[in-house]
Amino acid sequence: MMPWLVVALALALVGLLLRRAALVVRRRGAGHVMAPFEEIWRPTALEPHAEVRQQSQRRAPAPSPDDA
Repeated sequence: MMPWLVVALALALVGLLLRRAALVVRRRGAGHVMAPFEEIWRPTALEPHAEVRQQSQRRAPAPSPDDA
């Protein structure tokens, strides 16, 4: 086989493995691990990831005294 074909196949395989890993990790809820790879492959994914991270760190508002 030609060397460039071997390199192209190897890069395609790595890309497919990273995509599969991203799908598995996202399904299990550990998306922060794959965020750097998502930023490389999909730059528009960084903003929603930051928003999700901020929402998960927010605390629920304290109930007001009038609610009781």
